[in-house]
Amino acid sequence: MAKRGKRLYYCLPMKVFWFFSDNAYYPIRFFNLVGQAVDLTVVLPHAMQKERERAYGEGIKNFHVLCLKPYCLGGAHQVKTLFEKEHYDRIVLNGNGCSFEQHLMRILSHRNISYLCAYAEGSKRDGKYLSSASQYLVADAQQKLELSKMQIAPDKIHLCHRSILLTSEALTEPLSEKGKSLLRQGLGLTGKKIYVSLHPYSEKKNNLTLIDRWKAMPKDSWLLLFEDGTCAKQYQERVKKQRLENIKLISGQKLDDVLKYLRIADAALFFSEEERFSCYLTATLSQGTPIFGNAKNPAVQNILQDGINGYRVNEDTDLKSLLESPRPLSMNEAAIASAKPYTLETMVKETLDVLSL
Repeated sequence: MAKRGKRLYYCLPMKVFWFFSDNAYYPIRFFNLVGQAVDLTVVLPHAMQKERERAYGEGIKNFHVLCLKPYCLGGAHQVKTLFEKEHYDRIVLNGNGCSFEQHLMRILSHRNISYLCAYAEGSKRDGKYLSSASQYLVADAQQKLELSKMQIAPDKIHLCHRSILLTSEALTEPLSEKGKSLLRQGLGLTGKKIYVSLHPYSEKKNNLTLIDRWKAMPKDSWLLLFEDGTCAKQYQERVKKQRLENIKLISGQKLDDVLKYLRIADAALFFSEEERFSCYLTATLSQGTPIFGNAKNPAVQNILQDGINGYRVNEDTDLKSLLESPRPLSMNEAAIASAKPYTLETMVKETLDVLSL
């Protein structure tokens, strides 16, 4: 625990410093909830205001924001000055192995200041400093196993489910056909088979492969491909090259609208091979939407039960036949049930429990 001088612990909230440089979707909502219980300062290491607004949006209410300059442009001095002036009860590093996080680990280790690692992936972090953390937050059992192999004590490793949705935003039962039809009319998507891919970030998510495979689908089967602008040009060029008129790129939607698209979809597609855990996966299931997910993806392996709440697919799968095969309503119900453990409230509680150790 970092020193706090003569601070009165019983009348002041815990003071928490959180270094965050992940591209996850949840940070603002999550930190607002955590900030209701602790005095929270979050570091967003982006130099340009426009970039911060694009990545994190508005709505910061219950936490302080500290923006660091890039490490090579004075950020290192900022950090040194910060820890000379401020003291925190808990320090959390959530940088996913970036150079700035490594620098913070070195500073804290050399000063004998304890810190927690959030969602640690050992392969991306310096083993020497990673193993120096006092506690670890991990998103799945595989990460827990990897840290255990680094001789990290099991009682220091804590499973914390990540989420982007509140309990109230998940469906309790699938939409009826009438309800789905009305919602489709409101979105201007009537008379079509509708599939979504809620995975906006980079070309590494295999959306280009998905576009190529969509050429085999009937023209009345629409793919709604969500993107954040990062790869819009690549997607547009690939769609044009394949002469596909049944793919629609969607960007800039508010969360409420995204949930509407998920609810009216016949199924969702998740072709990424990367994620150890995916908030997009559980958010989609929470809306009663079965998922056809890449069998190689660790998140799919952990959450998707083949034939129960979706299907695991690979490059040899006849996607057209599988998508067009009848699916029982029980699959939509199972999707909702499988997403119940993954709520923001659960994520916040699990986080605060670890911070209180």
